[in-house]
Amino acid sequence: MKTVMSLSLVTLTALTLAAFNSGCSGKYNPPTQKFSIVDGAPDVQGNTVSGSGTLLANSPLAENEQHFSIQVELKNEASSATLYAFGAERLAHSAWLKLTRVGNTIQARLGGPDNAVGIDVTDSLKTLDSSSVFTLNIDMHNEEAEGTHLIVWTEAACPSGSTTCEAKDALFEGHAPGKGRGNFWGLEVRDARVQFAEPASAKAKEAP
Repeated sequence: MKTVMSLSLVTLTALTLAAFNSGCSGKYNPPTQKFSIVDGAPDVQGNTVSGSGTLLANSPLAENEQHFSIQVELKNEASSATLYAFGAERLAHSAWLKLTRVGNTIQARLGGPDNAVGIDVTDSLKTLDSSSVFTLNIDMHNEEAEGTHLIVWTEAACPSGSTTCEAKDALFEGHAPGKGRGNFWGLEVRDARVQFAEPASAKAKEAP
């Protein structure tokens, strides 16, 4: 009798495991999503986000000085793209740079925890043509008392494959109003497309 019961338990266990494995493809696959959607319904394909919405990277920034490379396409009048860095939960209290298309020009605002509206830095980026795709390579240094320090280069002035770039060649350099209060980063698009590289070590190693 004990033998029969033991065999029955073994059989039941085997059937249960087989049914579980059949429904789960035989193994457990932990979540591997690189990003979470904060709002909207952006289309994410690899390292490209398009449409409208906000994307939060699930992996926090590794250093207080980081480099970001973004290729931006602002599709229509009033389209915009925003880079957030050093933010807390859901990108709150981030330092950010917002680019908005106005005709064939760019309206740019730099914001931070101490100024949610941001400051106008359009004059520095007026040479960009918003009607075409453009690439910006951006250092963000979050260890300075004045606020998060941004250095923004064109692709020509600071090629994506380079390891160091000169701050004097930057299109824009300045401080956000306040320092970011976390270590998360993300992107917001409004009728735009942004292709981006993974954050890397800053290229201007020392703040000038």
